[in-house]
Amino acid sequence: MAFQHDILPGEPIIVVTLFEGFDFGSELTASAGRTYELLQQAVRPVFLIDDLLQVDMDLDELTVAASFTSRGEHPIYHHPNLRAVLFVTNSDMVRLAVKGLMSDTFGNVNAHLFNTLDDALRYARSN
Repeated sequence: MAFQHDILPGEPIIVVTLFEGFDFGSELTASAGRTYELLQQAVRPVFLIDDLLQVDMDLDELTVAASFTSRGEHPIYHHPNLRAVLFVTNSDMVRLAVKGLMSDTFGNVNAHLFNTLDDALRYARSN
């Protein structure tokens, strides 16, 4: 598996890291399913940090991922235990896709963009 989920002890933060080689066709469902389970188990609303620094995505993969996570059977980006999705990326294409998630088409996902994981963590810890 080219993904990892970390729950930060004592903090309302889940970090999902996608590693180089992540296969959107075969791993997206498993990764999103694990995220959904963690959100279901949360005792209070949490920040979800999607660390995408190590993956390259093409337009088709971004479109599938956006639809699956915001409009699928269990749209994790609209889960009631989710405070916000914090995306960590240096990809201009991903940045545009995240802005699309914040539109009516994808249900106005509460999303924020960061260049580093440290910046995303700092934001989550201060809000």
